[in-house]
Amino acid sequence: MSIRKLLLALILSTAVGAAAVAHAGVPIQSLGYTIETSTSSLLLPSSATGALALGSRSYQLTADTTYWVGDRALTFAEFSKILQGLIGRPHNSAVVLSLDQKQETRIYVAADAARSEK
Repeated sequence: MSIRKLLLALILSTAVGAAAVAHAGVPIQSLGYTIETSTSSLLLPSSATGALALGSRSYQLTADTTYWVGDRALTFAEFSKILQGLIGRPHNSAVVLSLDQKQETRIYVAADAARSEK
């Protein structure tokens, strides 16, 4: 499933959930936000506790940050190896941040990245 399809599904499910919550009178609380980008814009640190550079901004990775290629969860080392194999061949990716915009919570790369990395 592509990142765009995942994001569309997330947006639609959020909209449906928001409509149900609004109807029930319960306040909506955002848990984070997503930046859609390309793997060519991501600069991973050398360790899972460093900061990811995205354009002119940087975001702290933590032990709780998860790394995904398609629907497959990976370790930082596996994810980093796949990104290194994609140099010069950008793929869709998404970075999910905490509300304070300082911590990465999830990093997604399109599923076709794993196939083209081999």
